[in-house]
Amino acid sequence: MSQEAIPGALGGVEFVTLVFGFIGAALGISYMPPMTRKEQFFALGSGLACAGLLPNLIPLIFTGIGFPAVAAALQIGVVKSALGFVLGILGMFIVPGIIVFGIEFKLDPIGAIKWLVGKGSRPSTMPKSPGQV
Repeated sequence: MSQEAIPGALGGVEFVTLVFGFIGAALGISYMPPMTRKEQFFALGSGLACAGLLPNLIPLIFTGIGFPAVAAALQIGVVKSALGFVLGILGMFIVPGIIVFGIEFKLDPIGAIKWLVGKGSRPSTMPKSPGQV
C-alpha cells in the first residue's frame, strides 16, 4: 500500500465513508429503545469509529486468508461507503460486545475463549444488565 495522499481522506479514512457511517449509526440509534443522551453519544461514537476503521481493515483480513478478489471488491468506492453504513449500525453493538468479552476474559480467560469459539456457555459472573445482581 503506498503512502500517497488519498483525495477526500484523513489519515487513510475516507470522508464519505465516515458520513455514511454516521448516518448508519444515527439511524440505528433511532430504532433503539430509549437511551440517555450519554448513551446516544457513545453509541454514535462507537458506530462512527467502527465505520471509520473497519472498512480499511476488513480487506486486509480477506487478503490474508487468501481472498484477494473479495478484498479488491471491498475497496471499490460505493462498496466501501455501503460497508461504512452497515458498520455504523453494527458498531453500536460491536464495541459493547468487545467490552463484555474483555470483562469475561478478565474474570475467566479459558471460559471466555471457549465462549468465543462456541465450545461453552457464557461464563458470566457479571450482572446481565446494569443494576441487576
